[in-house]
Amino acid sequence: MRVVTTIRDVLLCRKRQRDSPLPTSILKRSITVQLDLSSFNAVVVMVLRSLGRSAIAPWVILPAAIPVGYLIYLYWQGHQNTTAVRGHRRKSSPPASGSPPQPHDPISLPAEVKSDSQWVVVYERVVSKPVPIASLSYAINGSPSSRKWRPTQPSPLLREYVRATHKAFSWTPQAMLIRTMVGGKSIRTTFDGTWINSLTFAPGDLVNGIYRVAEHWKDKSSLSERSELMMEVPPSYKGPSVRGLLVAAIEPAPFTDSKRHGESVVFVNETWMWRRTDEKPTLLETSFGRWFHTQLASWLILRGLSAVTGGGCKQ
Repeated sequence: MRVVTTIRDVLLCRKRQRDSPLPTSILKRSITVQLDLSSFNAVVVMVLRSLGRSAIAPWVILPAAIPVGYLIYLYWQGHQNTTAVRGHRRKSSPPASGSPPQPHDPISLPAEVKSDSQWVVVYERVVSKPVPIASLSYAINGSPSSRKWRPTQPSPLLREYVRATHKAFSWTPQAMLIRTMVGGKSIRTTFDGTWINSLTFAPGDLVNGIYRVAEHWKDKSSLSERSELMMEVPPSYKGPSVRGLLVAAIEPAPFTDSKRHGESVVFVNETWMWRRTDEKPTLLETSFGRWFHTQLASWLILRGLSAVTGGGCKQ
């Protein structure tokens, strides 16, 4: 891996990012990153598989095990362009004074997990900086006239955003590790770029081996839209137990941000995981795993945004 940049480029880029909306920091940044991760990914997968099932369990959903220099770059980009909150789901008690509000329960969160005290539910919510609607490549409300658009599937904007994030994820070492744990050519095909490009991300679609689209929701009276993907392991899966879901969402930016930058939205990545009270802590409950996961979620948001900003509005 090589990072091609200069001190002047970094300082100028950082100055622009400090007060500018996100698309400027993505489309006009002066840092060029050149990566050659294919050989590295193969080595990581080989090493992790040699450790045995118990040792690789945390890596199934850990962010990519990548070189330190690139990890620093990811941290810097995520710190500049996203914010994150995390915690344990509260069933009824109000949040502590000064703590951020809990995200709304995903529609796909199993009823028994929500109601049974024997389950521990944790979440992480990563949010982008405000993105002016004028900078988006796709209409914010989709296009009912589009031949491929249906109310039961994401709008073109959310679809292309989700597609870009999953294509990026498919190249990470943990995705390659998952691929070795699922049997059958038909399931392994779901990691391929051609497969991901063919998806509309309607309920039922499967991507990257274990992520099944479960719900799509659109608020016709606002800019809010979300898709939920359950972690669903196939019978042929030979890895550790995985329980969780992902949420990809577009939401109106806070009023103060929209007033400053014009009408804006934010892009959201939520991860929910759950376990029984007598089981080991999930990835999001460990300090190391939590930090790593936030870097991945932030990076995926930026990759998704790079696919839907600039280039003129499309239908």
